[in-house]
Amino acid sequence: MGNKFNAARLGVDYETGRAAYSISKCITIIMIEEDWTELEAVEWFYYSIVGDNFGATEPIWIDDVYENNDLIS
Repeated sequence: MGNKFNAARLGVDYETGRAAYSISKCITIIMIEEDWTELEAVEWFYYSIVGDNFGATEPIWIDDVYENNDLIS
């Protein structure tokens, strides 16, 4: 995943060692960094990130509520 989504990382699944990320925070990060609309960021995220194959290290994507995200001031 690199450093791009560090602020969206929620934790680690101890059984598999896979990192878990907040989808809403990932989308917010994309919106801020790319200056994109929510729709643009959502489409890119699901196509380019979720659609990618990470193999055994595939992150766990947590579909949390996109509301009052603490990354947006």
